[in-house]
Amino acid sequence: MNTKTLIATAALVASISFTAGAAQTTVSDFAGLSKAISTASSGDEIILNEGLYEVTNEITITKSVTITGAGKGLTILDGGSTAEPARANAVFYVHAPNVKISGLTIQNASDLNDNATVYVSSGDNAMSGFEIRDCEFVNCHGKRAGGMATSDGADVGSSGIEARANYPVITGCDFKACGSHGDNSVSQGGAVCGSFWVENSTFDACTRQAWSVVMLHSSSVVSNCVFSNMGVAVLPTSTGIICMSQSGGRAHLLVEDCVFAGIDEGPLVGEAYSVIDRCIVSNCYAAAKAKYDTLMETDAISAVNGISTRPWVNDQSTPECRNTLFVDNKLPIQLFGSDSYVNCTFVDNAGGVFCKADAMTPLLENCVFWGNTEWKCEGAKITKGGCGITFHYSGLPAGVQVANCVFKGASENPDLMTVVNVDTTGVSSNLSCRADNEGIKFANYSSGDFRPADGSVLNAHGAVLEWMSAATDLAGHSRLYKGKVDIGCYQGEFDASDDPVDPTKPLPDDYKPSISGFDNGSDGIKITIDNAIVGHVYGYKKSTTLEGLKDAQVVPMENPVATAGELLFTIARDPNEPTCFYQIVVE
Repeated sequence: MNTKTLIATAALVASISFTAGAAQTTVSDFAGLSKAISTASSGDEIILNEGLYEVTNEITITKSVTITGAGKGLTILDGGSTAEPARANAVFYVHAPNVKISGLTIQNASDLNDNATVYVSSGDNAMSGFEIRDCEFVNCHGKRAGGMATSDGADVGSSGIEARANYPVITGCDFKACGSHGDNSVSQGGAVCGSFWVENSTFDACTRQAWSVVMLHSSSVVSNCVFSNMGVAVLPTSTGIICMSQSGGRAHLLVEDCVFAGIDEGPLVGEAYSVIDRCIVSNCYAAAKAKYDTLMETDAISAVNGISTRPWVNDQSTPECRNTLFVDNKLPIQLFGSDSYVNCTFVDNAGGVFCKADAMTPLLENCVFWGNTEWKCEGAKITKGGCGITFHYSGLPAGVQVANCVFKGASENPDLMTVVNVDTTGVSSNLSCRADNEGIKFANYSSGDFRPADGSVLNAHGAVLEWMSAATDLAGHSRLYKGKVDIGCYQGEFDASDDPVDPTKPLPDDYKPSISGFDNGSDGIKITIDNAIVGHVYGYKKSTTLEGLKDAQVVPMENPVATAGELLFTIARDPNEPTCFYQIVVE
């Protein structure tokens, strides 16, 4: 976040200055850190020099402070626990708003009697403005989560996805060999548990006694993250991410631009109102597959996970997975109630997707299925399928909808031929499906490049849907090209000049708003920024004192006018109000 302060008066006199600097304290050991935090004032920054800090007790943060280390692997806070899950020390208990933590490695820490290595309370508005950036958690364990956790029942965005500024944020962090070990494993996460906006982070080898590596309560966002090397857990249904509603709320989950690789028990399970967009799911279920031959029939059906939802939470939900690649997975992706998989590519998986034999109405649209083998589990009577769709031996549920999809070998499977309603030539009369045995013409199938090549049957044969106008494909290019869409997760042809700006792209470190115009008139304060960055949100704070700006709420700009990098906006004001300070905030 970058800020610039404007000092305006009712007499039409204005000046531009930076916000008064907060106090800085530099420390080199844990005792100094504890003292600096206990004596700090809100707005102060505590700088931790490079070195090893032996954590001897948990620190409670009750002021809005910034804690800055020298970087991952340089400033190291060590809790002293080398064996899992031996009791050691947690590090931070956050009990104040607007706390910022960055540039640390936290290792060998745990809080097995309570919450997590770093815990953010919902009391005292502590979740507001919290951010942890560019930190590393190694061998950390807790009762609710090994790394980060927020309070139970945190109601962040329970009615929908909100602006990023309204969430506690985890950005640029790495979680390695972290785990949860609580009694109520249903509501805990191995690395993260609570309500967060998680972005640009990695999760590697995070074992768990809980149901998931990341357990999200209420609405949350997971963006541009990598999940890898998650082995078999204690619970047979554990997975990479779970989002669950708290106190009867309606949780929304957005997962975008993530990679799930080597998740042995399934990559993701969301409750109602989930959107999964532009993800890669690869080489999952390797260990889980061995379990199914010994399971009873009903157990095998319920045990298959994947990117799926839990419809018993809200049977009216319509979760959707878009622009996602599934490749080399060892079990099929399970479809529940009313899931929809749109513009997804399924290549070289065992079974493709699995349709349960019960009342369900999943939708497969604009998808491509190629090289998927049959999933055989004789002990559980999973014997029908192949070519991309697998189903129970009793038959494919009648509610399954398939539209604008392409299959390899569909004409060799009578059951699949029936559901996609294709004739002997492999062309559907009413669902625009196609059984293409000659070759889809990927850009380079052998090297894993599954973009449509020139002349591919995938080109421009997809159904154009409402959400596509501002969407991108898996490679980040505009989902539509000349008003048409390709089948699968990639757009074969595209015009890069039409690609949308990514509003989540970080601001340059040295960026400061350049204010070229300032007019304090009776109808409002008009401000012109001549180096505005498209896609980022500009707002302002207002106070009668500089000190008051620290705790003032950010007000988004209303109807700003932007042209060629120039942004003009007006702040309404009373001409009789006293002298005020205005701080421009850019996110």
